Amino acid sequence: MGNSPNRPRRLLRALLFGGGAVGILVPIAVIAVPMLFRDDLIAALETAAADYVTATVDIGTIELSIFDNFPEVTAHIDGLSIRGADAFDGVTLLDVDTVDVTVGLWEALQGQYIVHSVSAQGWMVDLKVLPDGTANWDIVREQPASGDAEASVLQIDLERLSLTDGTVRYLDQSSEIDARLAGIRLDGAAALRGDLADLTVSLHSDAVNVDYGGIRYLREAPLNGSADVVANLATNQYTLEDNRFTINTLPLVFNGDVTLGEAAIAINLDFRSPATDFRDILSMVPMVYQHNFTDVKATGAFSFSGSVRGEQSENVLPGVTMDLTIQDGSFQYPNLPGAVTGIQVDAHIERAEGPDLDNTILRVSDARGALAGQPFVSTLSVSTPLSDPLINGTVRTQMDLSKVGEVIPLAPGEEYAGFVDADVAANGRYSSIEAGRYQDFQLRGTVT
Repeated sequence: MGNSPNRPRRLLRALLFGGGAVGILVPIAVIAVPMLFRDDLIAALETAAADYVTATVDIGTIELSIFDNFPEVTAHIDGLSIRGADAFDGVTLLDVDTVDVTVGLWEALQGQYIVHSVSAQGWMVDLKVLPDGTANWDIVREQPASGDAEASVLQIDLERLSLTDGTVRYLDQSSEIDARLAGIRLDGAAALRGDLADLTVSLHSDAVNVDYGGIRYLREAPLNGSADVVANLATNQYTLEDNRFTINTLPLVFNGDVTLGEAAIAINLDFRSPATDFRDILSMVPMVYQHNFTDVKATGAFSFSGSVRGEQSENVLPGVTMDLTIQDGSFQYPNLPGAVTGIQVDAHIERAEGPDLDNTILRVSDARGALAGQPFVSTLSVSTPLSDPLINGTVRTQMDLSKVGEVIPLAPGEEYAGFVDADVAANGRYSSIEAGRYQDFQLRGTVT
């Protein structure tokens, strides 16, 4: 049979019809797909929240789109919060203004929602610990063994994480720690290879404030850092590889691993500062850093290192060591006549693994310098600081306090006055003083 002269026409009509159908169906699908999966995705999120946490999870309005990150579905959430239960009933743990979550479209068509990216703007995390040690983030339900559980319809395979304009508050009433981070920006990604996950994160905070026992140790300190974590999901071991952070101008490096066990957390971490310039450790002194620190002239060297090793559980804390040395440190503000010179420090802190902090030992074998030409020399040793501090120390100086203003810029109306002439040695337990047994507390020297 010969070729029909109508066949090209039929083919052309078929192509035109097919193209027209695609042109009509694709826009319909683009509009319909988000509508079809919106309720299913909300149900998946709510089910996952109920399955995994005991807290109340409130999800605001959700809009779905496949335009923004095709071929992925993007869920835009306005308003997300997590509020505690029991002792923290109604207390906010997490509050987020807006969240964007992307899930794979093809997986969603099969009823499986795999999260590929998360971005959030305007978020707040409020972590609280009561005096008895109860924490408001302990909200995760116990999960059945993986072999007995059905596969979740919501999984995470995070390719991109972006959190901006965040705030974190940590208030621990059991240890009197109050830490606040503001202006947080965090970016990261995770690559999964079987049971191994590589997580890379960069972090910035405009201001870090830390109070301990009512004393401010960090005030409005900027924080920058990056972390590389390899997670073995089968063994719950997390390895930190060359994690670097900078507080004010002090750089710190962390290495080691943390393993999450059923009854305890095994910690094996080392930290140090790769810097040697005294100026960097000086930036950690709030009184100095907050007064035009960039203009301060500083000389000298320092070293700082430490470790955290052992188990942490309800009854055990890991062991800690820290060493700090300063050699020939000095600093001076350009618009002030005086300087602090000849700074020498040799300090060591250690605490063996144990049930509390009472086995902490502080040894400052040398701490000296000169303020506006006035020398001071001191040593200090403290042990059993919680139960009954054993103190052994010396102080020797002759200092006119009015010269403080020649070294450090003072606020309007702020001034120091008086003269200290001290040559003192002390050795004994604080309980001796409390009980009025002054003869058991050795105190020699004079203070005027």
